Amino acid sequence: MKQKTYQTPIGIVKFPKTKIGEKEHGVIFVPAGYKEDYTASWKFQLVFDPKTKQAKELLDILNVEHYKIKGANFNPTKKDLSKNDAGDMVETGLVAINFTSGYPPKMVDAELNPCNVKIGWGSKIRVKFTIKPVNNKGKVGLGRYTRLIQVIDPKELGINTDGFEKEEGFVVDTSLDFKD
Repeated sequence: MKQKTYQTPIGIVKFPKTKIGEKEHGVIFVPAGYKEDYTASWKFQLVFDPKTKQAKELLDILNVEHYKIKGANFNPTKKDLSKNDAGDMVETGLVAINFTSGYPPKMVDAELNPCNVKIGWGSKIRVKFTIKPVNNKGKVGLGRYTRLIQVIDPKELGINTDGFEKEEGFVVDTSLDFKD
């Protein structure tokens, strides 16, 4: 039986992590020459505006599915938090969904061409996913499993340089490979 898939609105990636063996990367990607590894995992959080029509419909579906699970004790979504200028955590008004997969995520670009890029913090993506009830060490709820990522605007390093300008000084040797 084919699992039903759901689709998010376009959102922003937070906390991206690819773990293969003992090595963790702060981006979502599939390394060249990747061979199946049962210890591998891909995890990230997608943050988006809950007020759009597509977001409201998706959140309603997730809430209904969540309440069907007996003993559910964690919600499928959470309120997004960010530090303000004083360093306090405050709600942003956005909603966050955590995604996970034990399989390398398939990716397409904005025009639906297959691709394989590094997706870092701040990337804009849309996610197609499946859901199923989970019970992991007493945490009971709705698992969200990535099936396809549409990459709208990748941010490989996930570093926001807004407000900075180029300056004279240290420049990294780009011939060295520090990415993996």
